[in-house]
Amino acid sequence: MQYKRVSLEDALAMRKRVDGFIQNIEKSCLSGSGFDQIEPPDYSVLPASTDTGKAEVHRIEAEGNQPKTSYRQGGDDYLLVEYGEGNFDLNHRCRVTALTKALRESTGEISFSKGLINTVGCCNCSSKLPKTISIPLTSSPAVLIYYNGLQIPQQTLIDHLVHLESQIGDLSRAKVPSRLFKLPILFGSPRETAAMKRYMETQRPYASYLPDNMDFVAKNNALEKQDLKNMLTSARLIAVS
Repeated sequence: MQYKRVSLEDALAMRKRVDGFIQNIEKSCLSGSGFDQIEPPDYSVLPASTDTGKAEVHRIEAEGNQPKTSYRQGGDDYLLVEYGEGNFDLNHRCRVTALTKALRESTGEISFSKGLINTVGCCNCSSKLPKTISIPLTSSPAVLIYYNGLQIPQQTLIDHLVHLESQIGDLSRAKVPSRLFKLPILFGSPRETAAMKRYMETQRPYASYLPDNMDFVAKNNALEKQDLKNMLTSARLIAVS
């Protein structure tokens, strides 16, 4: 299998051909008329797209507390909205939540009853890393929008999203609902010890993190084991969803 890059317009045109073929099959099944008159899609000649467009289809530059907002096309049914310059920022993550909420509440021409299918909050990894680092260390809060590309034109969706951004405005002083959870933590339980013993006997008897994971983590961070326990039991973590 070999992929070929095509323009969004050509991709949608091919989608229409495939959808039309499937609809004809469905009609024939319902009517019992057979498939002799149905022509299958011709894939022998693929579109020769000369202008496949740019990955970033629109951008709002940063201004005041409004972060840079990038819009990137992902295939023919996805649009990625990315905030910031590649560094995680909790305020930007809150914008993802605010944008998702605004989309869920939309009731006009673009809504979940008229073309929108789903949204997924994610982080788009930054490529602005030193050459010596082989894994991404920073990421920008983003939301991936899944929509029906045949029902909602790309520019119409972008215009709607830009309008929503102007309505969201400055979130630097916004308040969001939150809850505080206190979770129990246990070190060195009999079941943990038994599981580690069984692992060493049946899977891997020697490793740098054996026989005690806590000792391994503490030593690699120049800590005493008790110091590591104190850090874990006193930590306050935040989760944004």
